[in-house]
Amino acid sequence: MAYEALRHYSQRNLTFRFVSNVDSTDFRYSMDSAIGLSTMLAIGPDNFRDMHDGFHQIDEHLKNLGKILSSFVERIDDTHANARQR
Repeated sequence: MAYEALRHYSQRNLTFRFVSNVDSTDFRYSMDSAIGLSTMLAIGPDNFRDMHDGFHQIDEHLKNLGKILSSFVERIDDTHANARQR
């Protein structure tokens, strides 16, 4: 229904490209730029500091998770290698 209503405004000569590799890390690191100032003014300096502390906790968690997962994958590889030798 919305497509039909907006069809008269369509311009087929315009193309839009969307970046598909934008993820939460882009948001996280943009908070250290000028975007962070407007966010801090909106939520207050104490809440902004708490938000940054949360970002740091998530960064540390993901670093540790990467180590745990690589260790887990190594164990799976060893298990498969031992099973093939039998």
